[in-house]
Amino acid sequence: MVWRYEFADYGATAVFLDSSPPAPPREVWPVGRSSSTELIRTVTRLEFDLDEMVRPYQFHSDRVFVVDRDSDYSDVRADALLTEDRQTALCILTADCVPVALATDAAVAIAHCGWRGILSGLVSKTVHTLRNVARGGDVKVAIGPHICADCYEFEGDSAATVRGRFGGVAFRTVDNRQHLDLSELIKLEVERSGAVVVAESGACTFESSNLSSFRRDATLERQASFVFRSDHQRRGQE
Repeated sequence: MVWRYEFADYGATAVFLDSSPPAPPREVWPVGRSSSTELIRTVTRLEFDLDEMVRPYQFHSDRVFVVDRDSDYSDVRADALLTEDRQTALCILTADCVPVALATDAAVAIAHCGWRGILSGLVSKTVHTLRNVARGGDVKVAIGPHICADCYEFEGDSAATVRGRFGGVAFRTVDNRQHLDLSELIKLEVERSGAVVVAESGACTFESSNLSSFRRDATLERQASFVFRSDHQRRGQE
């Protein structure tokens, strides 16, 4: 496990795992809902009293999917998940992009944030949707492991597109090359949305051998991150 953060005031928990072992393959862990106790424990590496786990098909979008007991989980296509349910873990997979967990006192959310998703407004949309579902309240944010600015060379048309939206505030010069700070972009969007970042992992997927990095290895392996409302009994160890 890389890092676990407790939103203590809200009775919520976010866990950002490493890649040893990597997240289960898609054949074992399909998109949508799973109520398999064995799979939930395999993914979380902890014995939580959870009824189900949901993960989306991620495609660098601005789509936020609200998970409830009446939802159709057969084709969950989104880059952020949100729920008020106390017995459901929300999961995403990453290998350089940023896993972002969010919480209020009535609901939790998790988002998969690459530069395209951030540019499309995914962070602010997740904050606003969470606030609406929770009927107000402060939104707190924890930023998980991702590729750091020193390792994320980012030039060409994509860089010009990001500059057009955010200016140069999140760009860094490393060895005379232009690099992008994804966490800085997220913090900007969080602040603009009236939420607050309360914790940040600081671990870099490119630099850490126990984290999957697509840019480093072109790997198909991913690490899982998840969030759930934790004010119910849980067992296990980190």
